Amino acid sequence: MPKSLLLVLCISLSTILFSQDWELTQLADMPEAVSNNSVISATVNGKQYVYSFAGIDSTKIFSGIHNKCWRYDVDADSWSALPDLPDPMGKIALGVSIIGDIAYIIGGYHVFANGSELTSEKVHRFDLTTNTFLSDAAPTPVPVDDHIQIVYKDSLIYLVTGWSGDQTAGTNVPDVQIFDPANNSWQVGTPVPNTPSYKVFGGSGVLIDDKIYYFGGAKINGFNFNSSTDLRIGTIDPTDPAQITWSFETTPFFGYRTAAAVVDGSAYFIGGSNVTYNFNGIAYNGTGGVSPNRKSLLYDPVQDTVILRGPFDDLPMDLRSLAEISNEQKIIAGGMEAGQKVSKKTWLLNFIPVDYVATKNFTDLPLVDIIPNPSSNFIRVKIETNPSDSYQIYNQLGQLVASGNFDNTEINIGRLAIGRFVLTILREDQTLYRGKFSKI
Repeated sequence: MPKSLLLVLCISLSTILFSQDWELTQLADMPEAVSNNSVISATVNGKQYVYSFAGIDSTKIFSGIHNKCWRYDVDADSWSALPDLPDPMGKIALGVSIIGDIAYIIGGYHVFANGSELTSEKVHRFDLTTNTFLSDAAPTPVPVDDHIQIVYKDSLIYLVTGWSGDQTAGTNVPDVQIFDPANNSWQVGTPVPNTPSYKVFGGSGVLIDDKIYYFGGAKINGFNFNSSTDLRIGTIDPTDPAQITWSFETTPFFGYRTAAAVVDGSAYFIGGSNVTYNFNGIAYNGTGGVSPNRKSLLYDPVQDTVILRGPFDDLPMDLRSLAEISNEQKIIAGGMEAGQKVSKKTWLLNFIPVDYVATKNFTDLPLVDIIPNPSSNFIRVKIETNPSDSYQIYNQLGQLVASGNFDNTEINIGRLAIGRFVLTILREDQTLYRGKFSKI
């Protein structure tokens, strides 16, 4: 597990590190191996469940693309079958969102025996309280698959870019389509810029406050499907949610069919691969079978920082989504393992906050209380200090950002950026204590 500094880029994304913050625990296997399935969590009648919709089986051929659905009981650690998706043809690369007690399963594509594909315009509705499918909602104006799908303020579902095609041709689209379940209607959002940097299939995204963050995917370059390193940011106008301002930043990392999650207000893009591939795991570029990258990419919007984490030996690729169990716990079900093996494994991902100053041997030091915490201007420590004692403040990346002597009972943090920090207390050059605080 390397923890060395990789590089510092002369762009707004600052320091990139290797570190590790996910602990993987294997749970009960799924009923059968499945990949490119759409996964989501929900609490129903006080119990927490994980749902898996459609996907491809271990044959990895067109006839193995199915419409099977399952539910995982988190407390019982067991899977059970649900009714099949109400589409006579199986499909992959669909999205799922939950509003109220209804799951909306949108888009995806079918594959035919001759290798041609068809993007689905269907919007299936699944009642989580009765485990039954309702009649379909209004179809998507532009059929999409392998798109980014997020929920805004528990009321609107956004479909961002993705692939759209019939049995003869297709392409990535710039469309942003917004579904209003309460009115069973669609509206047009501000499209992403009509460039390969924004238009992708196989990207993944999250919503943090009023901003959409989506990363990676396959962009079209001539006849090639190149893996993207771009992180795009869409700022939604809360007074008019159809109005979105788009921007992007380039990272040095590739991501294709990762799962996206939010932890402590930061975006995580988990698993996936560096190389784009077809539904069978074979690279579009002709290099053969693709391997999982086994990494997790963090984007911290407060620090405007991207961090690569891993490697995680068991993280699969070919993920459409994951299940958000809590802020610190996520579940991945299915996907592709090394050798393009379709997985039936269920993984619980426990978030273990990384103390970046651990490399400075501070983790064994006693903790000291800091007040007020959080604070915007001044902090104090709840121990006696001498005027000759000194302090050092490190940011989350282990960078020394402030230091001084305890010639005053208060430490001025007004010039620090908003974020989380570690304070250490030194006496005669020996580090005695550490404490954590947040600047707001």
